[in-house]
Amino acid sequence: MKFVIQRKVYEFNNKSEALQSMTDLVNNELKNKGYYFSHFNVDNTSVFDSYEQYFEENFQSVERVEAVFKTASEFVIESLHSMESYVERLLPEIKIFVEELYSSEADIGSNKTLQLLEGIQWIHRVIKNIDQLEVRPKDWNNLLISVTSLEMVVKNMEEVFKNQDTIVFADVLQYEIEPLLIDIQNKQQQLSMKLELEMVQIENINYLRKISRKLEKYERPL
Repeated sequence: MKFVIQRKVYEFNNKSEALQSMTDLVNNELKNKGYYFSHFNVDNTSVFDSYEQYFEENFQSVERVEAVFKTASEFVIESLHSMESYVERLLPEIKIFVEELYSSEADIGSNKTLQLLEGIQWIHRVIKNIDQLEVRPKDWNNLLISVTSLEMVVKNMEEVFKNQDTIVFADVLQYEIEPLLIDIQNKQQQLSMKLELEMVQIENINYLRKISRKLEKYERPL
């Protein structure tokens, strides 16, 4: 199995121990660098999390693994887009689930409840990863506050889960969690647009600087 990291190529046996070696190489590469680890590209499949489980299930057939790195801005934009796609899929599912809860077609013990809680935990991990960056986007705290509010709603539902109160659970989904997810989606979209615009502006400035340097080479003294 080939492991590619920043144009360097390593050979590993297809064993679970190889993941630790790859992780060590990634961590070493990140020391004192201005970029961040994004994901593994495994035989053209992007693996963003649950690496251990993925490799455990697929190690024997893996031929090539590449560590993908991003600049801070690229990392944030990519993470926010992933979150946006997830929330966009989640919102219609919540509406359906709420209707099922009210009509007794589903209850609080449904698999959908577990999936929802796992999804909220994933959103928290995405936000936490961005919040740990040395430089965070402008207006970041607005999104952070909304996600923190979502976490608090879930934590305060302990009594609801304990009593298996399906109707109250449906109310919380409809009147608290769904509006917060919509708010998170809107703030995330605004933040992504600002970051993408900033990146375009930086790219344009860098391009003009390159052109300027090239022109200087052709200048001749009078």
